[in-house]
Amino acid sequence: MNPEPAAPRDRLPAGWIDRTEIRRSVLAELESRAAVRRRRRRAFAGAACAVLLLGAGAVVWQRPASPPPRATAATFTEPRRERLPDGSLVELRGDAAVTVDFSGAARRVLLTRGTAHFAVAKNPARPFVVTAGGVAVRAVGTAFSVALATPSVEVLVTEGRVAVESSASPAAPPLATLDAGAGIVLRLAAPAAPVLQDVPPTALEEKLAWRVRHLEFSGTPLAEAVAMLNRHNRVQFVLADPSLAGVKLSGVIRADRIAGVIRLLEEDCGVRAEHTSDHEIVLRRAR
Repeated sequence: MNPEPAAPRDRLPAGWIDRTEIRRSVLAELESRAAVRRRRRRAFAGAACAVLLLGAGAVVWQRPASPPPRATAATFTEPRRERLPDGSLVELRGDAAVTVDFSGAARRVLLTRGTAHFAVAKNPARPFVVTAGGVAVRAVGTAFSVALATPSVEVLVTEGRVAVESSASPAAPPLATLDAGAGIVLRLAAPAAPVLQDVPPTALEEKLAWRVRHLEFSGTPLAEAVAMLNRHNRVQFVLADPSLAGVKLSGVIRADRIAGVIRLLEEDCGVRAEHTSDHEIVLRRAR
């Protein structure tokens, strides 16, 4: 019987793994991970320079924790506005809803959901009464908002004077009388005697900020954002440096807050804003 031929030296026993192949596999995996990290850094560098969140009295912004979606968008939002039969104007926030009954001696509106602001057409012979959650707000010619958030009702006066009454006892003295710049929250846990809580004048503007037009950007190129801002403002932005056109913006801004937009661009986007006139601001890349 002939002996079996000897196995070649470069042939390994079954079950072994070639260490050369291990090294190749590990190096390939490390290179793949490094490439992913490089792509992420490039994507983040081209992402939105900041997220701008505007309150009424201050500008607050924060950098995004992760790159924004690739899709870009720019939208314009404002409250729904409706003209009532008497000429009064109502602004409705979100899904707010009202029903109107002007058939009697008084003009009556029932707020069934959400927040609404009323600019009342003057008619001393027919008071304007808004009822919400057991509270009646009576006015003749004024402007105010009513927010229904069970178990409370908030009333904010922006013009004139209103009387806040209990709808269950209309003949009783008013629960409160509010002038422009004042606000009150009525806690309705005990409807017969609601608890009144004043709203500080400094908080009124913030609480009414929903009435202001807002622009919302999501990875929006600066050129597109500027075009939208210019459509809604007397002051016009001019892009003097074409390289700025692709800078991305993400966030929500008040369309009337030009100063906030400038702060965002200068502090977070590497842009220098130059006021060339009362109606024009030129944008250049900061050196």
